[in-house]
Amino acid sequence: MNYTLLSELLPLLAQYQQTTEPEAQNAAGFAAWLHFQQTPVLADLPAGHYPAARTPANPYETDASVLTKLLTFVYRYVRGYTRHALGGTPLVGFDDFIYLISLFAGGPGTRSELMLRNIHEKAAGTEVIRRLLRHELVTEGPHPTDRRRKVLQISETGRQILLGVMGRMSQVAQMATGDLTPAELQQLVHLLHRLDAFHYPIFAGSRPDSFTDLVAAHFPGVAPNWPPRNLPPGTGPLEVA
Repeated sequence: MNYTLLSELLPLLAQYQQTTEPEAQNAAGFAAWLHFQQTPVLADLPAGHYPAARTPANPYETDASVLTKLLTFVYRYVRGYTRHALGGTPLVGFDDFIYLISLFAGGPGTRSELMLRNIHEKAAGTEVIRRLLRHELVTEGPHPTDRRRKVLQISETGRQILLGVMGRMSQVAQMATGDLTPAELQQLVHLLHRLDAFHYPIFAGSRPDSFTDLVAAHFPGVAPNWPPRNLPPGTGPLEVA
């Protein structure tokens, strides 16, 4: 048997294991990682230059700031598609849908548990829960073991509403992926899982009192990179009052 291919894969597998959280490592993740590593298109481009961008590069933006902007844009696109998909139902948006499906698939939970599942701050999560209760899509009753708490569960009305929109929301999910190839989609999901696994413990843990405390506690290596370096002539930096 020729072990040449195996000898080429072993160093790559070691690199994958070094750069990926142990609990996230699996064959599918390695395949997606390997596909990305072996794709030379972006690696050969100048920093900050992306052929798919619909607007010219902004010299004041970094790759990190562009990522946060694009994640927000994609969420807004999906939110718009979702609003159409949920038309004619008591569900007013994507948050209502994910709370219902969280109770349907994940089982009953307290208000705080439900907000934690869906990465929601207390004020926003409370508003969603109130709306679902008002439309009788969920019910709230005694906790089975703790009299101080109550649990939420999906009602029969909520279950019927949810099942009625599942087909459309499945279409929305496919619409959100745009024209990504299956390999590109798998790689994107892999990377977003990594970001989710990184940020979730911070969200679920104790909250710092200030942004300074947040950075010190969880992001000690992050320093301001404003104004950006190597700006083209005549572009700045912007004056900050």
